[in-house]
Amino acid sequence: MDVKITDTDIEEFEEYLRSTGKNRNTISSYIASIKKFKSFLAKREFSSWDKAVLSYLALRSDEGSISTMRHSYAVIRTYAHFKEIPEILLMKHKWARAQKLPEVLTTSQRVALEKLAMQVAGESGEYNLILAVFLMTRLGLRISEVINLKREDINIKEWTLRLTGKGSKDAVLPIPNALKPHIKYTLKLEKNGRLFNYSRTTLWRRIKELGRRLGINLKPHTLRHTCATELLKKGVNLRAVQKVLRHSSLATTQVYTHLTVDDIREELKRAWEE
Repeated sequence: MDVKITDTDIEEFEEYLRSTGKNRNTISSYIASIKKFKSFLAKREFSSWDKAVLSYLALRSDEGSISTMRHSYAVIRTYAHFKEIPEILLMKHKWARAQKLPEVLTTSQRVALEKLAMQVAGESGEYNLILAVFLMTRLGLRISEVINLKREDINIKEWTLRLTGKGSKDAVLPIPNALKPHIKYTLKLEKNGRLFNYSRTTLWRRIKELGRRLGINLKPHTLRHTCATELLKKGVNLRAVQKVLRHSSLATTQVYTHLTVDDIREELKRAWEE
């Protein structure tokens, strides 16, 4: 079996793409991609098309992202459809999920956010905004957990906070000192059963607005990611962070360890270059 692509094949493939109505940019992208595959085949020998494709995808995975591999594979399958290559068309390739690291604030951005929340509260009288922000930045609460908190979930004597998480699993967290004055004040303000009078949409907008004023595209869940990352930076045990975030698997928490590489780099730089 002749596993190769010729210049004539490329020219005919381009004509085929034009006949299918694809635009100029798409055709240009497809031709550039199939030329790379052609060059790859010219340097190696394969006994079958499927082996050639798998080898090529393995190479592409080392060079780029999952999206790059997917595009290469899509182009090759289009070419296989044009050339009627059943070995490729019958392939069932499974893709690994790309791991996307969470977006987090730097420590200075987190501090600026907390200060801004206090400033806005002073300007508008919306004092429970401070506690809402601190619960997300210091305890990693989800926005739904914040708005569903009740007075009875706060134990002032023990300084603990009770949460009902996913699957109705309860968790009890110790309340950091930084939150205590804000909790006391919020308890005085809110006399009904709920600790906050926010809806999910309203609090989401408040967080987005704080981010806008700081020049940050901010989402509430970013504050949860920030909390986890800062705890690890400060040397908190990974399993303790898992408990704070209420992750069922330690592997879920471990994703945040990748985010401290820059800090390690700075420490090594300081150690060896001073």
